Amino acid sequence: MILGTLCFLILHVGNLSDADFGMYKVHITIFSLLILGLSFKYLPDFLAVRGFCILVLLFSREALDAAFLKEPMSRLFMVSVVYIGIVAALYLSAWPYRLRDFLNWLLAKSTRTRTAGAFITSYGILLFALALSY
Repeated sequence: MILGTLCFLILHVGNLSDADFGMYKVHITIFSLLILGLSFKYLPDFLAVRGFCILVLLFSREALDAAFLKEPMSRLFMVSVVYIGIVAALYLSAWPYRLRDFLNWLLAKSTRTRTAGAFITSYGILLFALALSY
């Protein structure tokens, strides 16, 4: 997970324009590799959760760029979920064991799992319907 995040980050940094840290691309890449090595050494716990959080943060930029300056108000449904994901990723990257606790709580009863699945599915259907409405 962490290696995939690093590849996505290096690809993203490689495509930055000169206005966006253009002359610091090599520095950012070296710094990212250094952080990767140090996190394997000093933060071995929950690396998958931290890698997933970084992927969520990198994806959220792409999702927010897709909705930037778009006219329909229905974009706010998608953007609100992205912002919730950003807050959750920041929280879980600081305390990754909370994801384990949440998943243990969620999977303790089947009704919780079904309710969460029904909510996510209905929200996906709502986003799909809103995308087709304009």
